[in-house]
Amino acid sequence: MTVDDVLQNPLTSEWLRTALNAALRRDPVDAANDADVLRTVLMHQIEIAEDDTASLNAVAAVAGVSIVENLLIPLGRTGVPQTTMSVAAASATPESRAIDNRG
Repeated sequence: MTVDDVLQNPLTSEWLRTALNAALRRDPVDAANDADVLRTVLMHQIEIAEDDTASLNAVAAVAGVSIVENLLIPLGRTGVPQTTMSVAAASATPESRAIDNRG
């Protein structure tokens, strides 16, 4: 992959274009060393985020909920998140249950 490949790719983020253009104006060894440091720091941040997510999910499971896209979803007796249907049924009014039971 060349510099032109990255810069001309429509999927390249504006951040990467800016960073690459700035790096090209620097000493290539210094720029590469800084890029390695940046990668190391960002990979560490990913590890921290994954650990935090795993810990949060473990706490949520003990509390009887599941975290899906930052929403707390009650878990069923099997430990599986309740479906929309079961949540809807649990919150249905007596009138709506009577209608559902007719059919």
